Amino acid sequence: MASGGHDLPITRLGPLDLLGSVGNSHDFPDLLPHAIAMDVGEGTTIQVLGVETVIAVKEETDDDKDRAVLLILRRTLEELRRE
Repeated sequence: MASGGHDLPITRLGPLDLLGSVGNSHDFPDLLPHAIAMDVGEGTTIQVLGVETVIAVKEETDDDKDRAVLLILRRTLEELRRE
């Protein structure tokens, strides 16, 4: 993952999409301050990006898939802010 590549290992819970970097080459140390700890059960906690950060990263790219999901992410953020 240090090379910034993409890996898709299969785990006992299914595929795990791992990216060495996202957006305009943001890597783990860049993004960690924007991460939220999430308990995934069995005493395991992972770091996930907050919705605002995911939106910002996807806005940086010129990828059709990223642009397509932005509307959904923005709507999700609106719903989260209402709660």
